[in-house]
Amino acid sequence: MNNMDLVKEVMTTCEDPLVKKQMAFMLGRQRTPFETEDDDLNQIISQEKLSEFYKQLARDLDQFDPKHPEKDIFKSHLEEHKQSAAQLDSAKSNLAKTYVNAFVNAGLCNDLLICKKEGSEDWVFKNKDEGQMAAAASVGLL
Repeated sequence: MNNMDLVKEVMTTCEDPLVKKQMAFMLGRQRTPFETEDDDLNQIISQEKLSEFYKQLARDLDQFDPKHPEKDIFKSHLEEHKQSAAQLDSAKSNLAKTYVNAFVNAGLCNDLLICKKEGSEDWVFKNKDEGQMAAAASVGLL
């Protein structure tokens, strides 16, 4: 509503510190220039430690280790080895792996597909056209 008086009223009347933190995250997401007397809330609103909070959440959910789309998500190694439509159209399969990898490992700054490891082929240049564009965009999401 863009009404700073209402924002101030809600933030000052709230007693629950966890609700205040959640509201501070919402204010930070909306880039609302609001300051409190609490330094921790000011850091949340200014998004100074957003990546640290995200990494802590990943640790708490036990999702900090990177996942490989082929082994951990699709689990194609458990299927019978029949030639499927996905194997016939490798461009679509690679595009699906790229998107799944990006969203599963989003924000972790690490993955097992895109980030180049010593002696491995660069996934971005393994693809063509839309696949290259998606792989390059997924690096930003990681």
